[in-house]
Amino acid sequence: LQDGASCTQAGLLLSSSGKDPKISFQKGCDLKDPSACFSLGLIASKENKGEEARSLWKTACDLGMATACAVLGDVYENGATGVQDIGLAQQFFQQGCSLGEPISCTRLGLLLPPAEGLSWLEKGCSQQEASGCYNAGSLYLTGEGIPADPTKAAPLFEQACTLGNPEGCLALAELYRKGIGVKRSKAKYKALIKQACVEGAT
Repeated sequence: LQDGASCTQAGLLLSSSGKDPKISFQKGCDLKDPSACFSLGLIASKENKGEEARSLWKTACDLGMATACAVLGDVYENGATGVQDIGLAQQFFQQGCSLGEPISCTRLGLLLPPAEGLSWLEKGCSQQEASGCYNAGSLYLTGEGIPADPTKAAPLFEQACTLGNPEGCLALAELYRKGIGVKRSKAKYKALIKQACVEGAT
């Protein structure tokens, strides 16, 4: 009795030693191991076989691999394998989000109109996805498509900053500098500017 995960591991061992892993990955995929299907998709993508890659990633996604759903969302959004389809991108980002991939929640939120996307951005943020926090905070600050509420923006920027997002640090610093949604604080402004610099903001 063959086990899909074992076939996948065999394929990874072959790949690491410079040997062709396709047969092992195919066996793993046939036995419904999503990692094997995903790995075959990566190989197909490198060989410029876009349709085959997308099919294999969809199999992996449908088998419950959140990363595969996120990759499919990305390739359909950006047309990376020759086909751009925003509707399919949204579908696969939603599937990835439902499987616990927080970046998929954020990416879906950014594709939707603000009033619809906000809840997905906040869902990504709740799962510690920094850009979800930053983008949700930006919507609350600007009031783009939703009622503006700087008091809700501030904690979202703070969480983004804490999670290592330099733009979140800069945005929160500006709130402290201007006293918008928070009490004005020159000390906090300076500290956040310094933190943003440390975290790579330009």
